[in-house]
Amino acid sequence: MVWLKVLEPNVAGINAYEKAGFRHAGRLRQAGYWLGEPVDELLMDALPADFPGPSAVRAALGG
Repeated sequence: MVWLKVLEPNVAGINAYEKAGFRHAGRLRQAGYWLGEPVDELLMDALPADFPGPSAVRAALGG
């Protein structure tokens, strides 16, 4: 499992992470600052099970 935190107002970042396969996993209330104002941090994660099918990494390594 891999995870990340992103500030809630960072909509472009959230959209990019969702496109990469990350899912919302939680929220840390007022844990960061955006333009000097306290904002929530969103927790996002991705699991290997979220990506069915053959592994591009294994194929590239010849496995």
